[in-house]
Amino acid sequence: MIWQEKNRKRYDALSYEDQAKFYLLAMAKGYTD
Repeated sequence: MIWQEKNRKRYDALSYEDQAKFYLLAMAKGYTD
């Protein structure tokens, strides 16, 4: 997942719940593989 690699530092700083929301949002927008 390129988007996750680009945003790893910010992504790792999020809580588990926020990570889940971010993943679902990204998937809904078609950013995931």
